[in-house]
Amino acid sequence: MASRASFLADLAATLYAQHKSRLAHLTVVLPNWRAGGVLKKCLAAHLPQPAWAPQVMSIDRFLQQHSPLRQAQPLLLTHALYQTFQALQAQEEPFEQFYQWGHLLLQDLDVIDKYLVRAAHLFTDLRQQKELSFSLDYLTEAQRAAIQAFWKSFEQRLSAHQEDFLRLWRLLPQVYQAFRQRLQAQGIGYQGLCYRTAYEALAQGKAQVQHQYLVFAGFNALTPVEEGVLTWCQANLSTAFYWDVDAYYMEDVQQEAGMYLRAYRQRPHLRASFVQPFPQRLVDVDKEVHVTAVASEVGQAQVVGAQLQALMATQGAAFVPSKTAIVVANEALLLPVLHALPLEASQVSVTLGYPLKDTALYRLLEHLLALQVAASQANSPQGYLATRHVRAVLEHPHVLAWSPDVAKATLNSFKDTASLYVARATLVQAHDWYAVLFKALSPTDSLLVYLIEVLRRFQEWVREADTCLRPLEAKALQHLLRQLDGLRALLTAPAVSGEAFVQLFRQLVRPAKLSLGHQESEGLQVLDVLATQNLDFDQVFIVGMNEGYFPAQGSPSSFVPYNLRKGYGLPTADQHQAALYAYLFYRLLQRAQKVYITYSTAASGSSPGEMSRYLWQLLYEAKLPLKKQVLAQPIYLSTAQPIVVSKKGRVRQQLEQFVLRPDGTAQPFSPSALNTYLDCSLRFYFQYLAQLKASPPPQQATHALGFGRLLHEVMERLYAPLMRKGQGQPLQFQDLATLPKTVGATIQAVFARAFHAGQRQPVGASGDQAVAQAVMHKLVTRIVALDQAYAPFVLTGLELGRQPPLVLDFMLGPTKRVRLRGIIDRVDWKAGVFRVLDYKTGLDSKQLKGIAALFDREDRGRNKAAFQAFFYAWLFQQRGLLHVAATVPQACGSAVPQVMPGLLNTRQVFDDNFDPRFFLQSSGSRTYVPIEDIALYQAEWEQGLRSILAELLDVAVPFVQTEDKSRCTSCPYQGICQRH
Repeated sequence: MASRASFLADLAATLYAQHKSRLAHLTVVLPNWRAGGVLKKCLAAHLPQPAWAPQVMSIDRFLQQHSPLRQAQPLLLTHALYQTFQALQAQEEPFEQFYQWGHLLLQDLDVIDKYLVRAAHLFTDLRQQKELSFSLDYLTEAQRAAIQAFWKSFEQRLSAHQEDFLRLWRLLPQVYQAFRQRLQAQGIGYQGLCYRTAYEALAQGKAQVQHQYLVFAGFNALTPVEEGVLTWCQANLSTAFYWDVDAYYMEDVQQEAGMYLRAYRQRPHLRASFVQPFPQRLVDVDKEVHVTAVASEVGQAQVVGAQLQALMATQGAAFVPSKTAIVVANEALLLPVLHALPLEASQVSVTLGYPLKDTALYRLLEHLLALQVAASQANSPQGYLATRHVRAVLEHPHVLAWSPDVAKATLNSFKDTASLYVARATLVQAHDWYAVLFKALSPTDSLLVYLIEVLRRFQEWVREADTCLRPLEAKALQHLLRQLDGLRALLTAPAVSGEAFVQLFRQLVRPAKLSLGHQESEGLQVLDVLATQNLDFDQVFIVGMNEGYFPAQGSPSSFVPYNLRKGYGLPTADQHQAALYAYLFYRLLQRAQKVYITYSTAASGSSPGEMSRYLWQLLYEAKLPLKKQVLAQPIYLSTAQPIVVSKKGRVRQQLEQFVLRPDGTAQPFSPSALNTYLDCSLRFYFQYLAQLKASPPPQQATHALGFGRLLHEVMERLYAPLMRKGQGQPLQFQDLATLPKTVGATIQAVFARAFHAGQRQPVGASGDQAVAQAVMHKLVTRIVALDQAYAPFVLTGLELGRQPPLVLDFMLGPTKRVRLRGIIDRVDWKAGVFRVLDYKTGLDSKQLKGIAALFDREDRGRNKAAFQAFFYAWLFQQRGLLHVAATVPQACGSAVPQVMPGLLNTRQVFDDNFDPRFFLQSSGSRTYVPIEDIALYQAEWEQGLRSILAELLDVAVPFVQTEDKSRCTSCPYQGICQRH
């Protein structure tokens, strides 16, 4: 199929044919600057020899050229609007709070001026219907009806929201006039005001027009101010109009794509410029249109890459990159599309920008803001920074690149502590760069100045270290410095509160986008939808052709309600936006030979997974022969292979460390290790032999593991003075009566050591710590009350076995022994019975089916807490009595004392009849009897223990995965086993 001439090529041929010798006298005005560069190349192709080209410009430049105002930056304009409000209202409002809604109002004023709306009328309270008859006589009946429908809701008793709306609405006429006067006095304006003043200057004869012959080409949805300027030019200058149209939407009034152009054709002064018959390019039967439904959003990029690769291979040397466009309707797919391009597409021109908020440098500033805002809170200790925020800063790639060794060393120092805070002085001493990052800010210091200082220091380091930043990061650095320097020039307050500044910073910076490269007409063109105006391509790829993206979804944010926008002729999403996108879509198809369209069938928060309404129109109205296919996402059910670790070679050597050596040394088994082995032997291998370290639990006091450790320490601190004081003497009720008074202080001290190590200033509990402390206070107080009821008793051990260690060399065979070790939470004695108590914070039961059940790995209800308690009681019976004999001689006389395993499980201690004993089910019945002496079950216990230890060390029995997959849900190694 022969390539069709583009609109700009046709325009260049027409202008050359009509103005060969007078091209230099022409001024060609196009909707955007990008089309201007293409037109110049098309004109150059017609010139037989060098000649003066016509002046080509965008409509924006043309209007700015005739405006007495220069367009200013949005931040400067928003601040000027803020100053206007402050002068007109008594209520003081900080700029950081004004910015968001002020920026929104500025956009409304821009549209109001572009649509030549009488602001005094728009912002008037028109609740009184009689005002409609004379103040809005220039509007149509339909427009007046829309306005009347809006104000009708204000006839009843007003809500608080309506009162606030009216209060602001009545002030806006004054604001608009004062704001306009302020800007005109400074010679600046927003785009809409510059356009309006240009139109007024032309209409009043104040503008200096230096154009001999004007050509307006390729326009579609003109704003009233643009249409007014074009009308004035036609009436006062030699002017010609060229339209890019197709019969498909010009002759069918139901097609929204031609809504504006059909209206212009009805204007008497424009009618003659529409040349008929209209061309019929869109429904060309030779046009190929491929529509592909893809099961995922990102999958569309891979489809486009494959289609483009096939197209390039088919056309070979005839493929011209600049005649191929990839239109990205869903901008989130930009990077996936760029990554999916064939390697042969070396030259690419991209009009879309990369979000600044996705750069690493922006994320660093977010981490620093979080760090400083947290440090400024009332409950944050002076001179300390939150560890989690410090960690986030130090793990940032830019900080790691600046000082990798120091950063890693500092991060490693956090591994051995659960402290929530780290001393600022410690960080500052580590590196001079940290003195800037972790700078102490007083309440009057500015976060803005702090961020600028960080960026300047980073810029110096890049220069000094001769580091080559990625282009996007370098652009981000320049953009952030420019924006923040501009903000500093405007803010007069010495400092802005932390949260308020963060909000302002995000509103100012997050919408920004960075250029991805040169935007040229050569090379493969990657464009957004709006950038395609006036441009034609032989091959067009449209990615993300979903409803909600093409056309874009939702109405623009505005202070002007929908009915008022409609009544005053301001653009609305259901009319203006739909018509604009429809025209751009059909324009892309008019001259294209091959069109490849993809859309996603996956529903998401922003898209229902439906193809665009324009594709339905192609199917049922245009009746184009679409080639449609659906690419389903193949589902691969990965079959996890069982993992079996043989006890050979290195594994066998590692196991031998648990066997007692001739020199009397051995790696001991703990009850936790044996419980792990019974649950899953492979997990035992990962944890104790392969030494695969699981991720540490979160630094939260309410986390079960952390709470349990804190409880152990609180109980030890609370009871240790009593044990030292008693020296083997029974504790009486009155001895324990003093404990409740010290519970609170003890808990605070333990939490301070755990989460605020090294801090000189006490920190009040908040958040999860406050909850954990309150729960622990109630729990410990209850345990003390239970002990008071149990008194008198002798407290014989706390954390028994920590120092010196409590170990037992257990015989497995004639020559093989293994070492067992345990640390017992608490041991007390009364009336010939030693209670070996274990603290547990879970839902552990104290009922047992039998001693053998403790070793039954097939039993899903195997009582792990009971296994651990039995281990401690048995170990105490075998070795622990020797540790307490000196302190409790009356307990270790000639009579063999009873040793009772017990459990202080926190979920049951509040029961009225709480009993720490375990209960064993009687054989052949449903009754349970208490276990009061471990000696009665010693033989059966040792038999089960010997059996499981022998199996663990047996080289013929490999380490395998558990059959009970429910145990895998909380296993840190489930990713290795692929049991998710």
